[in-house]
Amino acid sequence: MQDPAAISALYDLINTKQPNLHEHCKRVAEYALMLADKTGLDESQRQMLYDSAMLHDIGKAEIPDNILNKPGKLTPEEYDVIKQHTIAGYNAIKDINELKSLGPAILHHHERIDGKGYPCGLQGDDIPLSARILAIADSFDAMTSYRPYKNAMTIQEAADELRTNSGSQFDSRLVECFLSLPIFNDL
Repeated sequence: MQDPAAISALYDLINTKQPNLHEHCKRVAEYALMLADKTGLDESQRQMLYDSAMLHDIGKAEIPDNILNKPGKLTPEEYDVIKQHTIAGYNAIKDINELKSLGPAILHHHERIDGKGYPCGLQGDDIPLSARILAIADSFDAMTSYRPYKNAMTIQEAADELRTNSGSQFDSRLVECFLSLPIFNDL
């Protein structure tokens, strides 16, 4: 069982670091739960997924602001720094008994089905289901949100991007489930 007080304290840390990130985590959690409902996860799995989503970017508290908020394209070196947020997030919770179960989703939410993700290069079903769900929810929200370095995509553009990367970046079965959610009904 996760500790709600610990989750709340860490979530508040995200808000202190970057309020937009705080809102992003909330939206990712909402999308992840919608997808969890479509995939039939039980209540304890849904709660773990929700808590993982709320904290999936906690490691960004370790990323320097000048990189995190850079208004242009990142250099390869800066991107390497950004990629460390999954490990930093995992390290932030791995020794807290009540939060250990969130570790795999936080650590692996940037893995890719084709093995070209990070930090471990896992592929296919070796990537925990929770991380595969978070990858879709996180990417969709990132695509449809304004960032200092890019404009927001429309829902249609983001749906097209998910379809394009289904089977390479994302779990194709989960993409299909995600795109069947009511938010895509008018597409």
